[in-house]
Amino acid sequence: MQNKEIKIDISKGTIEEANVFFQEVPEFLYTHPIEEFHKRLSDVPHLILSAYVDNNVVGMKIGYERLGMFYSWIGAVKPTYRGIGVAKALSDYQEAWARYNQYDAIFMKTRVRFHSMLTLNLSRDYRIIGFEEKDNFEESRILMKKKL
Repeated sequence: MQNKEIKIDISKGTIEEANVFFQEVPEFLYTHPIEEFHKRLSDVPHLILSAYVDNNVVGMKIGYERLGMFYSWIGAVKPTYRGIGVAKALSDYQEAWARYNQYDAIFMKTRVRFHSMLTLNLSRDYRIIGFEEKDNFEESRILMKKKL
C-alpha cells in the first residue's frame, strides 16, 4: 500500500461474504464450509464485521456469544492491506459492540504460527489464560481473554 491517508470503513457483513472472504486468505490451511458458519452463528447473538478500503473487502472479523462471554472466533486481513490499521479498526469496533451489548469479556484463541495476531492481542490488553498443545506445535492454540 502507498503511504497515503487510508480510509478504512467498517460495517456489518454476512455469512455468505465471510465464506468467500476466508477462502481468499492464504494462511488458512482449510476453510470452514458455509454450514459451519450457520451452525456457530444461528440462535446466538453474533457479529460479522467487514473492513473496506476503496469499496473492497480487505478484512473480516466474526464473533458470537459462547459460555457467557463474547467469543472472537475468526478474523483476517488480506496480505496487501496488513500494517495499515485494518485489524485494529475491526478489533475496536468488535470491542465497542461487545461493551455496548453488556459483555464483560472477550475470549479468543490464536495459533502459535500467527505471531502478528498474538502481538496485536497482547498490545490490546488480552491476557493469556491457557494453551492447547497440538502434535504440530505451530498449530497449538493460545487462549486469550480481555476484560471489557
